[in-house]
Amino acid sequence: MADLTRDFRRSQELWIVRVPREDLQGIERVELVWEDDFGSRRADFDVDNAPPVALRLVTAAPNPFNPKTTLLFELAERQAYELRIYDARGRLVRSLADAVGGPGPLTAIFDGFDDRGRALASGSYRAVLFTETGVRSLALTLTK
Repeated sequence: MADLTRDFRRSQELWIVRVPREDLQGIERVELVWEDDFGSRRADFDVDNAPPVALRLVTAAPNPFNPKTTLLFELAERQAYELRIYDARGRLVRSLADAVGGPGPLTAIFDGFDDRGRALASGSYRAVLFTETGVRSLALTLTK
């Protein structure tokens, strides 16, 4: 079996494996095998039936952050999206974006303030990216 790993990195809670389509020519099935805290794991899929990655909420840097962090996300095609920040109780505290964008990488800055301009308390927050093709989220930690 050929080693197809071209870009493998850990990004917060999401493992990303990227293999250019041209490297998969003539390959019908791909198997991923890895070790984590729960032991050995395996996933496989048919190359022809693999769905394209429609969206990714890639990372926040820095995280933990004070006073601000930059969120990086990626859309596979031009589409409407919303990027929102929720507190630990699930309440919407900030709407960062309601726009149309892509394809490609996009960024947004979260400055630790709510929609009314009030400074948020230290704690855990969640950035949630909503698009026409799905939803992704990322944990954030604001420190003071």
